[in-house]
Formats: sequence, C-alpha cells, structure tokens
Amino acid sequence: MKIEVVLLSGTLKLSGSTTWLNGWVTGFEKLGIEHAHLVTGMAGELPSKAKLVYYTGRSRSSLYIKLLRWLQIHKLNKKYFKAVEARFFSKQSAKLLQGKLADKVLVIKDFTSYLPEYFIDSRFVVVDVLHQQFTEYQPAGHHDYLVAVSRSVMDASRELGFKVDKTIYSPLDIDGIKQQSLQYAPNMDKPYLIFIGSLYQQKGIFELLDAFAQQKDSFLSGYKLVYAGIGRDYEKLKQEVERLGLQSNVIFTGMLSNPYPWIAGASLLILPSYSEAMAYVPLEAAVLGVAYLVADFAAANEFFSADNIFSHMPKATVVERLNEAIERLLTQPKNDLPSKVAELMRPEISANEYYKLLGGD
Repeated sequence: MKIEVVLLSGTLKLSGSTTWLNGWVTGFEKLGIEHAHLVTGMAGELPSKAKLVYYTGRSRSSLYIKLLRWLQIHKLNKKYFKAVEARFFSKQSAKLLQGKLADKVLVIKDFTSYLPEYFIDSRFVVVDVLHQQFTEYQPAGHHDYLVAVSRSVMDASRELGFKVDKTIYSPLDIDGIKQQSLQYAPNMDKPYLIFIGSLYQQKGIFELLDAFAQQKDSFLSGYKLVYAGIGRDYEKLKQEVERLGLQSNVIFTGMLSNPYPWIAGASLLILPSYSEAMAYVPLEAAVLGVAYLVADFAAANEFFSADNIFSHMPKATVVERLNEAIERLLTQPKNDLPSKVAELMRPEISANEYYKLLGGD
C-alpha cells in the first residue's frame, strides 16, 4: 500500500500537539489508511506511535551546514543560510519518501511546524492546524486548508485575520488511555490533587499552590499536591514551595512519558490555566472517571461541564474561587463531559474528517 497521509512534525516533546498527533495515528490505523510520520529532526522525549516513522535528522548533520555555522554564515547571511537549510530538509524528505507515496497525499501539521519545500507541490494537500490561540495575526506559510481544534479558536482566529476553513476536534484515544492507565501504580501513601502540563506561570501553577497552602490544614488536610511536568518556571515554583514550607506536601514528578496512572489515581485533576486552545488532560481525566477542574478559558464551555469550571474573574479572588471549587468537587466528585464531545473526538471520526480534505471536502 502507498502512503496517503503524512503526519509532519518537529522533534516530539511532552505537549498537546504530540498527544493529538499520536491520536491521529490511532485514527488512521482504525480507518485502514496507510500513513507515515515524518519528523524534521531527531527522536525526542516521546515516541511516535506510527509504524512508519522517518527522521530527516538535524541540519547540522550536513558537513556543509556545519562549515557554514563554523564560518558564522548563519549570523552574517541569514537569508542564504536559511535557504541552504531549506534545501537540506527538502532533499531529506524526498529521499525518505521516494517511491512510497500515493498519487495524492494529505499532509497534516501544526500551524507552527516547519514545512519542507518538497511538499509545496500539487501532489500534496497540506493542512495546517491551529492548536493554540494566538493573540495577534501570524503570517501563514503554504497550506491548502487551515483547521482549528475548537470553535472558540476558530472564531477568535478569524477575528484576528486568520482564514480558518473549519473546526475539527482533535482525537481522543479513550481505549489507549485506559490501557496505559493500568501500566503501573504511583507510589503514593496519601490521596492527592494533580496538575499535569508545562510548568509556567500562565498555567495558573502559582495560584494552585497558594490555594493548596491556604487549605492544607483545613479541607485539604491529608492530601498532597502533585505537579507532573517540566517548564521554565519549575525552579521558581520549587522555591515557592520551599518558602511556604511545603516540601513534604508537594511532589514534583518531572516529565512522565505515561502520566495516565497518575491521573487515574488522583482525587482531582486541576488545570487553572488562563488560556487553552483545547485542554487534553481534563478530557483524559474524565474518561478515566476522575473528577477534574478547569478555569474558564475561552474553550472551556465547549469541552467541559459547567460544574467543573471555575472563574478567573476577578483576579483578586482567583485563589478563593479555586478553593471553593476544589472543596465542592472533592465532596461531590464530577467528571461529566458535554454531550457528543467524546464521540466527535473518537480517533477514527477525527481522522476521517481530515481525510475528507484529500478529496476537497
């Protein structure tokens, strides 16, 4: 069988884009559509689930590019250096995929991911996916379709000038999530609340810590707080934990290649982010039967039930509102999702919506 779909990405990291990319793999497998994952880079923090994975390697693997960097051409003549790099990735892509492709091929990539020039050809239908909400218009590269992962992202992006064609929900591999949640058991001797994601301020990680600190001797007595992930504010957060004297109550797991056992074992998963285009982790908690709490970012009402959303406004009372919601959900756990969300996110449904674009739908 010839490859009909190419999933294109850079080196895989712990992120939502990696989750939905692997979800597409599951979807196209279920549909029986031949697909491959092309990585413009090296193997990364997380593995691709695709059976066919190709790596272009880093541009520095080229002796000529190494020489140009040694001569500082990447600083002295950026335009020429970028053109040389572009030729490298284009040639590598052509070499890796030579003789393996169908007559017409769908290429799916994140809006911010690099597109080798090899794919700028009538043979390929390129789909860019807006997996994040920009605050201002960003010039687009070559694509045939621009898709958003939520209606809120589509509407807000259109207001900024993005020509978004449609919304297609990202895939949620419920069966895979449940299977992975059984692979091991976290070594915890107390019930715990958990945050999973990148550790930086905009995710609300400090407000969560403040909320926990305020109630650790009240309704959160006997609970621990777990931060799973890495990020630029990790050290600052760790210092704040030490300042509050909470070293024995707050656990840092670092990056988890499989976080699902931690989610499954939690009393409550909390995502107090100020902004999310489409938050995966609370969806994963819901399908594992775990209570979840999210902030009222733009896409929250599209994906989550009102009982599981707390307000970020006014900012002065964020911690108070967060604690009210935590106490309520620990007392009466709820993990419902709005009707049809999980159905629309089934990997085969999502993958089929993309596959239709190959025929011009």
